[in-house]
Amino acid sequence: MNTNAVAEPSLRVLTPMPDGSCSVSATALEALKHTHRNRETWMRAVNRLSNNVSAICRGKVSDGKASAEATALQKLLRKGKVDDPHLTAIAGPLLEAEAILRAHYDGATAELEALTVELPGLAFVDSTPGLGRLGFAQLLAEAGHLCGYSHAWKLWRRFGVGADQVAGGKLPHTVRSKRRRVVLYRVSDALLKCKASPYRALYLAEKAREREQAEALGIRIVPQGQKAACIKKGEDVLTVLQVHRRAIRHAERELLSDLWAAFCADCQGS
Repeated sequence: MNTNAVAEPSLRVLTPMPDGSCSVSATALEALKHTHRNRETWMRAVNRLSNNVSAICRGKVSDGKASAEATALQKLLRKGKVDDPHLTAIAGPLLEAEAILRAHYDGATAELEALTVELPGLAFVDSTPGLGRLGFAQLLAEAGHLCGYSHAWKLWRRFGVGADQVAGGKLPHTVRSKRRRVVLYRVSDALLKCKASPYRALYLAEKAREREQAEALGIRIVPQGQKAACIKKGEDVLTVLQVHRRAIRHAERELLSDLWAAFCADCQGS
């Protein structure tokens, strides 16, 4: 992987993988998908219950507004150190339900990581700082069999990060799925927070390149709050957030390309 890569993807990602036998069973991928979907369901349920408990605590101490006092009360409530019987009667069942669902969630997390042990591409995942087996399992659960994609850019489209242009020709319309986009964002966010990750270096290099390109074209980069005023003045601007998102998408495309290549090489070479 070239850490000095620019936004336009290299032609290597457009080379279709050769046909051949595959070592991954449909049953293994179906188990990944099923476990991943269950985990997502339990995570949403846990979050809703947690938010309800937080709202109860805020209403008890600060008329519904977030405060340090409400946060402290919630911590005491979770430790069972609150003497208010009314508060305990309301929040107690929610905390019990949350504990049950969290146990299921943790079990699904462990199961997802265990299901990746014999999958192709695991060596690449284990050797990439910031990319864990859980993220690998989630990507596979959303993408399906990676050898089923003849080109890496088809995998980009699957996760909603298709490039606008490749080798002078437009790609087909990007397929968008909020669920898949969120899964990829979680994985890339962990990578970008890992200082040893090569994809963090790609992100920083691409962000610098975007800034240099904008400056060369006479485009100002401004905070999000100044965009509307600049547009009214007829200025051509980019926001800091736009530059950030473009750089993230570039790093995500490189990650998907590398994962696709590693998975297919291991799968068809076994």
